[in-house]
Formats: sequence, structure tokens, C-alpha cells
Amino acid sequence: MIYGNNPERTSETSISPVECPSAGMSFIRNSQGGTKIIVVLLSLALIGGGIFGFGNRKLLKQKAEAIIAQQFQGTVTSDWEISRDDEFGFEVKYPKGWDIAIEQEATNLREGVEKRYSIFSGGLSFDIFVTSNNKGKRRLLRGLLETPIRNVVEINFISYSIQRHLNISGFTAVMYYSDLSLVPGIQPISTMDEAMLRKGETIFHFRLAAEQGALLERNKDIFKQILSTFRFIK
Repeated sequence: MIYGNNPERTSETSISPVECPSAGMSFIRNSQGGTKIIVVLLSLALIGGGIFGFGNRKLLKQKAEAIIAQQFQGTVTSDWEISRDDEFGFEVKYPKGWDIAIEQEATNLREGVEKRYSIFSGGLSFDIFVTSNNKGKRRLLRGLLETPIRNVVEINFISYSIQRHLNISGFTAVMYYSDLSLVPGIQPISTMDEAMLRKGETIFHFRLAAEQGALLERNKDIFKQILSTFRFIK
């Protein structure tokens, strides 16, 4: 079930004709050729202005995206530690002073191999879940990618609020918030941003979790900062 936003209502401006004095009307009658030229020139100016405006908006959008990229990349993370995984072929950076724990569990062939990275400090944790050959996770990702941005979709009692699509190391990912409060028998932890992508038969799930919600709010930018350093090396 998808819950969409209400469409914004737009107002139309009604333009009423204005009466012209007789002298003005006489001018129009006597200058029909000149008036046509003026109308044509005005039309061309409006068309040109629209094209220029579209190009200008596109340029501003590109600049905004570049500013966002600079905000979470470059010198900000240049002195961070690097963790590399040769099995799944990726690396990720994390701040100095943070710790990293890796858990791997070989499950049955239907579920595939799961691996969890936890990059943590002071009750805050950036987690990466790697899952191979899991049809359920692939169906979930497909459903999230098909849900329009800024909409909410409910899958297996979990509500997902879709935030944006982004490119992570050449692969399309979806960023979202999840609400597990309605899942029976599960004590939900505090999470904020999450993201998911697929490479081949492997699903990569990223999330920021904390023991307290206030801690997440104070450190919400760290999710995008760490995520911006993730890249595939093979």
C-alpha cells in the first residue's frame, strides 16, 4: 500500500481585457503592420527567455549537486581510516577514533552468506549488511525503488518513507526511513537514514543506528559522510 502526498493546488490568473481610448484604437488600426512585428518580437523574446530560464535552472541544480558532493567528500574524509573487504570487493572510510566490528554467518544456500559491518563510536553505529542470494531482499529493494520519492509504502508491517535515489559507486541506491513499530514481537531500535543497493545477486543495506534518538539527531550528517566514501574496488 502506497500513501502519496496531496497534490499542490495551483491558482490560475485571469486576465481581463482593458478598454482603450479611441485615440489608442485609431493607432492600432493605422499601425497594423508595426503591431504584428512587435507581437512577433515579443513572442520570440518570451520563447528565448523560457529556454534561458530552463538552462539556468539546470545549471543551478548542477551547482547545488556539486556543493552537496563537496560537503560530504574531499578533505572532510581525507584523513579517515579505510576498511576493505576483498570478498565482496568494496572499501569504506570511517572517522579516526571509531571502532569497527565484522560479523559473518554462513547460512543455508537459500539465504546466502550474510556479513555485517558495524562502525561505531559512543553509542552511534553505521552498519553495512551484505546479503547474497536472498530473493526476499531483492523483492524489497525492487519495491522501494518503484515507490515514488516522498511517498510511504508498507511492506510486511514495516513502513518505508522514500527520501531520494542516489548513485553509489556506479549503482542506483534508494535512501529511506523505516518504521518497525508495528512489527509483532520486535523491539525497534532508533534509526534514521537508511540506504540499499544491489550489485549482481548481492544486496548492500546501510543504516545509521543509535541507543538514543537524540544521539541520531545530533549526528545525522555522519551517515551521508561515511556513505559517500563507500566504493566498489572490483
